[in-house]
Amino acid sequence: MASIGGEQATARRVTCLVTIHGIGFQQPPVGDIPGYADKLHTNLKVRLGDLLSDDPGRQHTRPGEAGAIYVQSEYPTGTGDRKEGMRRLGVWDEARSFIDTTDAPLVDPAHANRDAVAHVALVYANLEDVDALHVGSAVDAGVRSLLASWRYLSVTASPGWLGGVVRGLSRGSAKAPTGPSLRVRSDVQGLHREAAAGQSVTPNETPPSGGLLSTFVQLENDVCAYVCRNDLRTRVRGFVAEVLVRICTRKDVKWVIVNAHSQGTVVAYDVLRGMPPATAARIPAVYTHGSPLRKYLDLFAWGDDVGILNGSQWINVWDQTDPVADPLRPGRKWRVGMDPNPAVPPTLFQYRDPDGGPPVPVRNMEDRPVDNLKNSEGGGLQAHNYWDNVEQVVKPLADHLALVAAVPVPQTAV
Repeated sequence: MASIGGEQATARRVTCLVTIHGIGFQQPPVGDIPGYADKLHTNLKVRLGDLLSDDPGRQHTRPGEAGAIYVQSEYPTGTGDRKEGMRRLGVWDEARSFIDTTDAPLVDPAHANRDAVAHVALVYANLEDVDALHVGSAVDAGVRSLLASWRYLSVTASPGWLGGVVRGLSRGSAKAPTGPSLRVRSDVQGLHREAAAGQSVTPNETPPSGGLLSTFVQLENDVCAYVCRNDLRTRVRGFVAEVLVRICTRKDVKWVIVNAHSQGTVVAYDVLRGMPPATAARIPAVYTHGSPLRKYLDLFAWGDDVGILNGSQWINVWDQTDPVADPLRPGRKWRVGMDPNPAVPPTLFQYRDPDGGPPVPVRNMEDRPVDNLKNSEGGGLQAHNYWDNVEQVVKPLADHLALVAAVPVPQTAV
C-alpha cells in the first residue's frame, strides 16, 4: 500500500456523505434546535442501521437522537475563528501533504475497524452579508433575470408549468416547516440589531417562526448574495473546497458522496468542477436536490463546462411543482414546461477536454422526478422539501451509500 505524506496509509473504510444546504438554512444544532441535517441523518439511519455512524463527539440529549457531524466555517459562531472550525476534520501537516486525524474521528469506536458511513453537514457561519442584503444586489439580479428570461420561459409551454407551481404553493403554510431542513437559520433574525450593538452573532435557542414567505425571502437573499457579491461567493466557495479536499485527503476515507440542496447545489457545482483530479477521484457521485442551476445558466450566463465533475455520477432530484428546481439534462433549447425527457443530446452541461477537442455532452447524469407534495412534510415551501421525502429521496440515497460503501478503493487510488 502506498504511503501518504511519509506515513503508511491505513485501510480506507469510511464513506463520507457531505451535505451542503442553502447558506441561510444551515442551522447548526444549538440548545433545543436540531441541526438542519439531523432529521435527514435519522431517516438515513433507519435505512442504513449500524452502517451509519453518529457524530462521535456530540452529546445526544434526546431519546433516539442521531446527529451528523457539523463543520462550521468559523467556530464558535461569531468569533471569526476558521481554523478551529476546520479542526473537526483534522489538521494539515506543515507541507499540506497529509491530514492528522488523531483528534478528529469521523465514526465512533464501534465502526473503527469496519466499513462505515459518516455524515458531515456544512455550515457557513458568517451570515452578516446574507441578511444585510444590499438593495443593489436584488435589483442587479432582477434586471439580469428579466433581460434573459426568454432563455428560460416559453409563451406556449411555461403557463402550464406556472399553474402547477401555483397549485404547489397553495399547499404551503403560514407556519414554520415541521422539519428542520427548510427552517431559516435562527441567527438570521435580529442580525442587524445585534451587529449594531457590537454583539456577537450567535444562533438563538428558539426556532424562528414563519412559513412560505420567510422561506422565499431567504431563498432570494441566498441567490442575490451569491450572484452579485463576489466577496461572499469567494468565502463560501473557499470553505467548501477546503472541506472536500481535507476529507478526500484523510487516510481513513475511501469515498465521498456530495449531497446538495437548493442554493447548496450551486455552491457544490461551483466548487466541484474545479477540483484537483486526485480529490475528484474520491467523489463517485453527486446529488443535487431542488437545484436552480438551469436558472443560473439561462438567466445569469453561468458557464456550462462541468470540468472534473464529468467523472462523477450526477443525480438531479427535482419536483415539477418546485419553483426553485429544474431538470438539468435537457439541452439549451428546452424551456420550462416542456417535456423534460428529450431523446437525444446535447445536454445542458458540456465537458471540454483540457487536452483539446470539441465539447461533448456530460455523461452519467440522471434527472430523477419526485413528488414532495405527496411524500414530504408540510409547512413552508413543501414542494422544495426533499430531505423529508423518505420514500423517493432518503431511501434511494441510503441504498446508494450502502452500495458505494461496499466498493473497495483501487490500489492505484490509494
